[in-house]
Amino acid sequence: MMPDTRMGIAGGIEPENAASVLDRAYKTLKEPASIDAESKLRQKEGGLNLLFAIEYLSRAVSATERMI
Repeated sequence: MMPDTRMGIAGGIEPENAASVLDRAYKTLKEPASIDAESKLRQKEGGLNLLFAIEYLSRAVSATERMI
């Protein structure tokens, strides 16, 4: 019905678990999934924590590269 649609996962994803979330999703779905981590990348004051964002992206990219 929608062959180009991918699953998205959100909730509780942060730099420390981004790779494992992607790995588990791939093993379950048998295809890559997208992840969202906005709230876990914010500082208490509400602004984006760039160090967390960079670490998150690095781990997510590494996990995704193993899938393709």
